[in-house]
Amino acid sequence: MKLSAGDVDLTNTTGNLYANIAAGDIDIQKHAASVIQLSAAAGDIDMEVSSPIIEVKTTAGDIDLDVHGEIQNIQVTSTAGDIDMTTETTDYHASLSTNFGDIDFDDDLPYQKLRHKKYIVGDGKGEIVIKTNAGDIDFH
Repeated sequence: MKLSAGDVDLTNTTGNLYANIAAGDIDIQKHAASVIQLSAAAGDIDMEVSSPIIEVKTTAGDIDLDVHGEIQNIQVTSTAGDIDMTTETTDYHASLSTNFGDIDFDDDLPYQKLRHKKYIVGDGKGEIVIKTNAGDIDFH
């Protein structure tokens, strides 16, 4: 799906999802897929999904991501915006980085902290990379 302007709203859907939005918000709730790839040049992304492979990018906008189920590879990037990610999974390694903002990693998780805002939860099977240039990261 490719849109130059407009919002995308999906609820209770399944199937791989690929979307590129120039200007608009993306709201996806209760979606199940093998692969999800989303990008928005200007707009917020709000998702509650079950997918082992996720790539989410926005140039100017916030990302709110709630992931259920197994994690293989999750990449979340924002040039200017806050990123809030929640997962129930307890087996991944996470790398979190921001140039201008704060990072909050949930201290209640059973994790090992490595250097440079890298964390291992469980055996570290899945990979999560979260980056923003200007914005806060809240991971729980």
